[in-house]
Amino acid sequence: MLVAGEAYMGARRGRAHDPATARSWLERAAEAGIPGAMTRLGEMRARGLEGERDVGAAAGWYRRAAALGETLAMHHLAHAHYRGEGVRRDYREALRWLRAAAEGGFLYAVHELAEHYDAGLREGPTVILEPDVEEAAVWYRKAAEQGSLEAKGWLIYYERELRGRDRQAPVPPAREDRPWPRGRRRSSSLRRTRSWFPPAARRGRRRSPRTTARQ
Repeated sequence: MLVAGEAYMGARRGRAHDPATARSWLERAAEAGIPGAMTRLGEMRARGLEGERDVGAAAGWYRRAAALGETLAMHHLAHAHYRGEGVRRDYREALRWLRAAAEGGFLYAVHELAEHYDAGLREGPTVILEPDVEEAAVWYRKAAEQGSLEAKGWLIYYERELRGRDRQAPVPPAREDRPWPRGRRRSSSLRRTRSWFPPAARRGRRRSPRTTARQ
């Protein structure tokens, strides 16, 4: 049911794009308790694939799926709280769901959490998360272990920064000072993820430390 719904939703497996049929299959799967189907239904409502966009209904589906351990839904719910779409705007709640998705192994959430620990997170004058380069290194390592080349680059940088230092490690230099390897570009999927839930580390970020580590 889930596979059929996704196929009609995204015009795959030889099926034409048919949101109504996709919703029908996904609703059957959701009624059977499949969290992935709940997440897809939320995405359909959030994007307005059938009828008008309804972010409140989308958040409801994400919450149901997240309660069943679906990490993608947790990630979507984090972004919903960050933007205040369908739920109250609440950075602490956004961070809570982002952390839950990261602890569940969802790569984009792991990467974003590392970046928030890198630069910290504020909601107006309120500090939501203090910068912590050691914790950033922990999460960059987790992302690197899942194959993120960008995270591997930052991990090399942080390990060099923290090697031989006490726990009061200084804040790393601005990202403009860290070179991005020539001919390499960040993955489009990670760029899309940052646009949903902009981590503080995006500010001024242009390059990666990977070439620095080779010097």
